[in-house]
Amino acid sequence: MPCAIVVGGQYGSEGKGKVVSLYCSSLDKPWIVRCGGPNSGHTTSINGKETILRQVPAGASNPEAMLLLAAGCAVDVDVLLQEVNMLSLPRERIIVDPRVVLIQDSDRKEEVEASEKIGSTGSGTGAALIRRMTRPHNIRLAKDSARLQKQFA
Repeated sequence: MPCAIVVGGQYGSEGKGKVVSLYCSSLDKPWIVRCGGPNSGHTTSINGKETILRQVPAGASNPEAMLLLAAGCAVDVDVLLQEVNMLSLPRERIIVDPRVVLIQDSDRKEEVEASEKIGSTGSGTGAALIRRMTRPHNIRLAKDSARLQKQFA
């Protein structure tokens, strides 16, 4: 089975979302995997309307695409559910790995406080991923979210 991987080497604003959207528009039933967090937006055209997606993979532009959020993602539950509702995505089109780390208010606060040093967007993505890597006992993953379980289980 063929596979295409889109990787950005400039830390954003290279057009990865547009490339993914364009490429998957020519495929019958693509599986699109997102491995980042909501710290940036991917612009795509959905039903002729330019749409910026921060959490849902840009492949949502193809109504036949399966959309996956991989274990390495950081998920802001509010952003994800807002986009799923905005796009009227049926639950069977999107899969959230149960090991996805959930962004917490403390992650956003930490990044805002450090923004002068690190140039952060303040989304909490980096802080959540660091928390995931250090494996503290109180880490919240997608499998721990009642809101996600209700939507995607």
